[in-house]
Amino acid sequence: MILKPYFASLDEDGWTLDDGEQAHAQYPDTFWIPNSHDRHTLKPGDLAKLRFILGLADDEGNEEEATERMWVAVEHCLGGCYRGRLTNQPASTDEVLVGMAVWFEARHVLDILRQEERNGREE
Repeated sequence: MILKPYFASLDEDGWTLDDGEQAHAQYPDTFWIPNSHDRHTLKPGDLAKLRFILGLADDEGNEEEATERMWVAVEHCLGGCYRGRLTNQPASTDEVLVGMAVWFEARHVLDILRQEERNGREE
């Protein structure tokens, strides 16, 4: 299977990812992200927390957006990009589902839970 990064867009897919680096640069005192080295060295089995921007419609059909932070389990690393599977079900929509594939980059990562840390918690 050949992997080719695909980054979701709000217009095409109904969701996209927020840029954590931009948010941190704008609000460095209140918007923490892991250091660059950690965000660039994720491995399969690690969890990355990402901020999803979800396109929704209110009761009258008007477009609105919601954001949710959710964990993605890293499966593949490809030239600075990561592909993983969503491990949470968003509260605000059924259009984005647990287990769906998500492509992301280090700039999107808001938090990390390494596989070794997860295994240590299960003991």
